[in-house]
Amino acid sequence: MPEPGSGQVRIRVAAAAVNPVDVQTRSGALTAGGLLPAREVIGIGWDVAGTVDALGPRTTGFRRGDAVLGLSDRLALPLKAQAEYVVLDADAVAVAAVPAGTELVAAATLPLGGLTAAQALDIAAAGPGDTLLVTGAAGAVGGYTVQLAAAAGVRVVAVADVGDEELVRDLGAEFFVPRTADLPAAVRGLVPGGVDTAVDAASVGMLALDAVRGGGALVSVRGNAPTPLRGIRVRNVWIRADGPASPSWPPPGCGRGSPTSCRWTRSPRRTTGWRRVGCAVAWCWCPEVNPRCGPDDPPG
Repeated sequence: MPEPGSGQVRIRVAAAAVNPVDVQTRSGALTAGGLLPAREVIGIGWDVAGTVDALGPRTTGFRRGDAVLGLSDRLALPLKAQAEYVVLDADAVAVAAVPAGTELVAAATLPLGGLTAAQALDIAAAGPGDTLLVTGAAGAVGGYTVQLAAAAGVRVVAVADVGDEELVRDLGAEFFVPRTADLPAAVRGLVPGGVDTAVDAASVGMLALDAVRGGGALVSVRGNAPTPLRGIRVRNVWIRADGPASPSWPPPGCGRGSPTSCRWTRSPRRTTGWRRVGCAVAWCWCPEVNPRCGPDDPPG
C-alpha cells in the first residue's frame, strides 16, 4: 500500500474514470510517441474519486474521511488511478472536495472530462442564443459540453450514434445529427449558414470546420485542430490543474489559491461580468484566447 509523504494525501479509490488517454497508455502509443517514458510497468488512470484514507506529515486542508476527487494533468505523470489506493500532493496537481450531493462514481468523471468541456466552452466563447456543434456528444467530454452549453442558453447541435439521440437530447441538445451523416450538409440544413462555434470532441477535424460559419470558432479537445479557413478561429484545448506542481505553473496571468477556494474567470467574449467556475471543484483555467483568472473573490 502506498504511504503518503509530507504534504500528501492517500485516497481510497471509489471510482476511476476511463479515458482515451488510458487506451493509448495501455496500447503503448504514448510511449512510442515519446510522451511517456519507457518503463516495465506504467499505472493507468488520470482521474479518480474516493475518500481521504491517510494524511502525510504537514498536510493541511483535508481530513480523513473527506470525499475528494483528483487529477493528474501531465502525460509524464499518470495518476495510476485504476487501483485501490492512490497518493497525491494535497496542494499540487489537483485534489479537491467532491461537490455536495454528487456520487463518487459520477465525480470521477469530472476532472478530465468536465474540465476539458468547461475550458473548451470558455475558449469557444459561445453565448446565449449562439449555435454550437458538439461532435462525440454522447461521450464524456461531449456530454459535459452539451449540458454546460445548454445550461448557458446555447443552442446545441449534437453529433452522435443514432442510438444515442434520446440521450443527447435529454442532456439539452436542440438538434441532432447522426454520426454517419454528411456532417457539413446536415448541420447547414438545420442551421443555414453554419453554426457559430464547434467543440470537436470526436476529432472529425475538417468535417466540423466545414459546418462552422465564416468568422466563427472551433475548439479541438485532442490537440489536432484543423488549419483555419474562412476567418474561423481554431484552437486546441489543454486543461491545467490549479496547483504549483503543474509544469511552468502558474501560467501567465493566472493566480494561485488553495484547493478549496472559489475561482472566477472573465469570458473572453464579454467585457463585463465575472462568472464563478466552481468552488467545490476549484481549478482555474486560462484559455489561450484570454489567459486571465481572477482572485478568490470577483473584482468589484
